[in-house]
Amino acid sequence: MSSSDVSRALAQPVRYRVLARYLASIGLVVAVLRLPPILLSWACGDWHFMAGQVLVSAGLLLICLP
Repeated sequence: MSSSDVSRALAQPVRYRVLARYLASIGLVVAVLRLPPILLSWACGDWHFMAGQVLVSAGLLLICLP
């Protein structure tokens, strides 16, 4: 195994970590953007809609976080 093979193998996880952080930041932005409808539905008493919004946002965060 040459030194270039070792450096290539070590660079792979870094790429995946950068991609995971990028996806996590997208998930966080989407969850924050979905927050106003959740709060609005809570203020209006629409519990079913609010529960659906919370579940979708939580699912997006769980999928995107590393």
